[in-house]
Amino acid sequence: MIPSSDSIHVASQNSPIPVLRDAAIYGPNASGKSNLIKALDFIQDFVLDNSVLENHRNDAFKFDKDYLSAPSAFVIEIKVANILYQYGFVVSFMTSIVVKEWLSYYDGTSQKWAKVFVSDDQLELNGDVDPSNRERVLIYNEDNRKNQNLLLLTVLSDKALKEDVLKTSVQNVFQWVKELVILFPNSVYNLMGAVAHDIDAVNQLYKKYFKAFGIDIDKIELSNIAVESLHLPTGLISDMKQTLKKDDRGKLVMLHTPKDDYLVSLNDLGEIQASKVGFLHNDDHTGILLSKSEESDGTNRLMDLIPLLGMAIKKNRVVVIDEINRSLHSALTHQFIKVFFQQTSDNSESQLIFSTHDILLLDSGMFGKKEIWFLDKRDGVSSLYPLDKFKLPSDMKDLGLNYMLGRFDAIPKI
Repeated sequence: MIPSSDSIHVASQNSPIPVLRDAAIYGPNASGKSNLIKALDFIQDFVLDNSVLENHRNDAFKFDKDYLSAPSAFVIEIKVANILYQYGFVVSFMTSIVVKEWLSYYDGTSQKWAKVFVSDDQLELNGDVDPSNRERVLIYNEDNRKNQNLLLLTVLSDKALKEDVLKTSVQNVFQWVKELVILFPNSVYNLMGAVAHDIDAVNQLYKKYFKAFGIDIDKIELSNIAVESLHLPTGLISDMKQTLKKDDRGKLVMLHTPKDDYLVSLNDLGEIQASKVGFLHNDDHTGILLSKSEESDGTNRLMDLIPLLGMAIKKNRVVVIDEINRSLHSALTHQFIKVFFQQTSDNSESQLIFSTHDILLLDSGMFGKKEIWFLDKRDGVSSLYPLDKFKLPSDMKDLGLNYMLGRFDAIPKI
């Protein structure tokens, strides 16, 4: 994600650490594109909820018996507040323990990585850590080593530490991981829950982008329905009540079914109430209300993508989408990316990283050579490399055709 002199889309160009605003990842099925994104997803899951490691999930590399039982390393380099950080941990999925964890920042003066902390058999801390913080962190780390399945970053993220290099670094990295947005092909990510709080704001967001994508939905409407009509299992209703009572963020949840979406909340008496989400189409000034199941797969996919687009445009967010083109016409995929580029400013820190099979995007002229990536898999091992690895004529056209002819590898071996 480090730009070159000919890169087209660069985030925060005036920053001492400029980064690319986008990356398009190509490769055949089963090449590792989803695994790359799942690795990011695991980092986020584990940092936000350390109990993930206790669930006996094994994300180790399974195509080599030696690696199946060996520890797995996860490392990211990120920029937050014009500081470059490296955060990583090594976990053993077989024994559900954290083997090692570290956090470093890049020191521009020495041009070397400087440790914030390193935790393995013992704890090493940056020399500038406040003495009181140092004492407390030593205790936290000692407790961690007893459990061996907790990340120090997670433990420290909500502690009342004094301002120093440790607190700043931990807060910056934890917040970045928390705000990372990842969408898989079958994920449901939308802002429907916000409808209950501010239906006008949500409608304004969706209507703006429905128009940009040529969708004729005029607004989102909620229709009150009897909970009994949903025929929900008694146990599920009880669980939802408990969840809503514990939820301090708004006392509501979205219930997604194959046919419809429902907004479920508690009334003043503590009982479940539900509203069905509908989509109003204007046809010759006559409103036609359709349910989720009556909308096309492409429209439903846009329902999930539009909030991500709005978030990336308004706030600094890294948005990662697996198979961005799923259920979308190539022109819509092109438009989605185009709107992202047009409406995020040069000072924005937002990035759009996505995998795709849409070959037409290669010849759209939207991407520089460092913004196009390929994942090739040989002998069970995936390799990731950018287009600028290849020496190409400056006036080369038909990238899509050359890709399909195998010039860049990373195509199905049929």
